[in-house]
Amino acid sequence: NLPARHQIWTGWPESAKNDDTMTIGCCGLNYPIHSLELTKANITARPKRIPPSEAVAEIEISDDDDEMNSIDDDMFDHEDIPSNRGRPTPLMPESVNDEVEALEHFTKEFRERYGETHPVFYVGSLENAIKEALNGKAKDRKLLAVYLHHDGSILSNVFCSQILCSESVVNYLSSNFITWAWDMTHETNCARLITMATRHFGNVVAGQMRCLKSEQLPMLLVISRARATNEVIDMIPGSLSLDELMTRLIHDSESFQQQQRIDIQEEEEREARETIRREQEEAFKESLAADRKKVEEQKLQQEMEIKKQEEEERQRREEEERKMAIQQSAALQIPDEPEENSEEPVARLRFRTPTGEVKLRRFRATEPLRNVLFYLTSEGFHIEDYKILTTFPRRDISQLDAMETLQDLRLYPQETLILEEK
Repeated sequence: NLPARHQIWTGWPESAKNDDTMTIGCCGLNYPIHSLELTKANITARPKRIPPSEAVAEIEISDDDDEMNSIDDDMFDHEDIPSNRGRPTPLMPESVNDEVEALEHFTKEFRERYGETHPVFYVGSLENAIKEALNGKAKDRKLLAVYLHHDGSILSNVFCSQILCSESVVNYLSSNFITWAWDMTHETNCARLITMATRHFGNVVAGQMRCLKSEQLPMLLVISRARATNEVIDMIPGSLSLDELMTRLIHDSESFQQQQRIDIQEEEEREARETIRREQEEAFKESLAADRKKVEEQKLQQEMEIKKQEEEERQRREEEERKMAIQQSAALQIPDEPEENSEEPVARLRFRTPTGEVKLRRFRATEPLRNVLFYLTSEGFHIEDYKILTTFPRRDISQLDAMETLQDLRLYPQETLILEEK
């Protein structure tokens, strides 16, 4: 608890002197133990700052403990602040309108103030930072750390340079957090932050921010997500030591990881249910599509059958009409049937149809065979569909010369002819 500027160490080896670049291992310490004595300097006056060209400073040492105790031992004394530093450039300009530009300016000025080793600040709006950290899949989520800065606080410079920019904090934040920052030095920027906080974290957190005073800053807000709601799980003040800060960050991260494991399990179960539901829907859609396709195919088949039947019916009617016309034409070409007692030679023909019906018809023996064919056609037995067979010897007279007479074909005086479908 003794500030470094008040520490006086005696017992160093002569070779060590005041060489700041010499390592402990090379300065001649006794091994394995070297004893040093620590005393507290008695300072009654602060060193007077003088230009480097007059690099001489006188410090009056007093043995009066009361005077020594009256010295401000505050760690933020001007002795810790470089003498060549003027008024610093604000980390964020006043009345910012674009959050991205504001965070770019913040990052640039922060690096110029405190060096290259610093947290990786998310350059973007608070809304996008929340999405990046908390709105993804459970396994990809990280805590969101919101760093609130105020140049009017005496804690800010030491917190940033010695704690926030320490390698352990930088590495831990980079691995486990998305870090977003905002400068509350100017009232307009503070009001803008409260508006954003109201929208993203609710009125309670916004009210707490509104009540923050400059001496309570800097501060780290740790944001987590539970039950689809963003909530502030920790408000870490800048007055903590490095170890205390790391302890809080590790505790917050472990608590978040426990909840994260639960969220991952719930998300996996939800995704499994969603996968099953999606597969069922796909199977139902495929089944429905198959049923529709089958119905359409059946409908198409029925339409084709109907068209086929209609075509066949049309052809049948045309065929019937054609045959009827042939029958009518054939009937007109048949000579009259001779009388029973005709003096001309008459051939008596008996026709046995496929149904067993027997038709009798007389023809003159001198008539050509075609008259017999005309007669059968007029009765509906078309030569293209039937054979006309004699009993003995068995022959198909429809294949014979139609101009030969019945007598020449030995169908006189009588003959039985059998009609047989081809």
